[in-house]
Formats: sequence, C-alpha cells, structure tokens
Amino acid sequence: WHGWLRPPRVNPVQCSSMAAMVRACMPLRTPPAAASSAATAPAAPSKPRSSARVLVLGGTGRVGGSTATALSKLRPDLNILIGGRNREKGESLASELGEQSEFVKIDTGNAAMLEKALEDVDLVVHTAGPFQREAECTVLQAAISTK
Repeated sequence: WHGWLRPPRVNPVQCSSMAAMVRACMPLRTPPAAASSAATAPAAPSKPRSSARVLVLGGTGRVGGSTATALSKLRPDLNILIGGRNREKGESLASELGEQSEFVKIDTGNAAMLEKALEDVDLVVHTAGPFQREAECTVLQAAISTK
C-alpha cells in the first residue's frame, strides 16, 4: 500500500453502517396487530430459533477481522463464520471470538466453494478484496444461485 491508497483506520463499532448491519441481524418484532391476535389464539408450541449465521468473507484480513470482532461484541449470540484462505489466522480469530464462531476456508474466485459456503447463511458481509476490477461478481452470483 502507498500511504495515499491506505483506507483510514476506523473503529467499526462506531460506524453507522455497522449498526445498520447489526440491526438487520436482529429478529423482527411482532407487529401490534399480530400481537393482539396472538394473545387470543391458542399458544402454538414454540420452536427455539437458532441464532443468525453471518459469513464474513475476507474475515482473515484487517477490515474483515475488525468487522467480525465488532459483530461479535454487538451481538454475542450470532454465529459468525470467518471466511478466508488463511486457516491459521481464521482459526485464531474464531477462537478469540468464542464458541459461536468458526473458520471456513473460502476462495471467492471459486464459485462451487462459495455456493457451498452460502447454503445455510443468513447474511454475508463481503470484505474480501481486491474486487474493484473483477470482471465477474462471483459472490453475488453465488448468493443468487443458493437462494
């Protein structure tokens, strides 16, 4: 990196976009109309909802690692998947984040690998780079094909 190309250091916890992303992971509240009708209806057996699974692509890098750490602090109940190529760094970060986190080896240039990783994921945070000059949007294509 040349000094003029390096992105500024930002605390992701203070970013409004990070807060928006975390809000997107939160369970939706029951609308008031549905809540009032639910009060009169017989109670259905409730099935415990597992926490949202968030895949951070590029999670072994500086931006991805900071993003995964911030998500873990803001929402400790999230299952955070650290996606990247460097197993040692990924497993180290996953162990720092706790038992809700794990490393997933992913190459964003490999469509089959991406599709497999996206099968049971609720949210993808794409921090892998550089992608500005890529001819194909492999992550977007994999996300569309798995849904």
